[in-house]
Amino acid sequence: QQSLTLNVSPADANHVIRIHEVDYGRQDYSTCALCLSAPGKVIRVHAADYGRRNSQTCAAGRPASQLQNVHCLSSTPTYEVARTCDDFADCTFIANGSVIHDPCPSTYKYLQVTYFCKAP
Repeated sequence: QQSLTLNVSPADANHVIRIHEVDYGRQDYSTCALCLSAPGKVIRVHAADYGRRNSQTCAAGRPASQLQNVHCLSSTPTYEVARTCDDFADCTFIANGSVIHDPCPSTYKYLQVTYFCKAP
């Protein structure tokens, strides 16, 4: 199964997110480690989705059978990511079925986080 590690941070006042590093590899279970950084500020998570909303995102190399359920969303990722990242300048969140409820085990999922940075 696949894993994806992203190191991202806000680029400027326009809230543009830059991806600094991507490590795409294989592990014994699907894991996504999301690393957020807000130098001089703290992170506030606005929303997070874990699941699948379309068949194109993070689809490269995946069989169609793992991409067809586009109504697959966990109900808890915003709470889980916020609990880990809110009010910290840096955080790493590991997304997998043991951390976030997996609503559709046979569907290949991705984590999408919307956040902003605020003064501490």
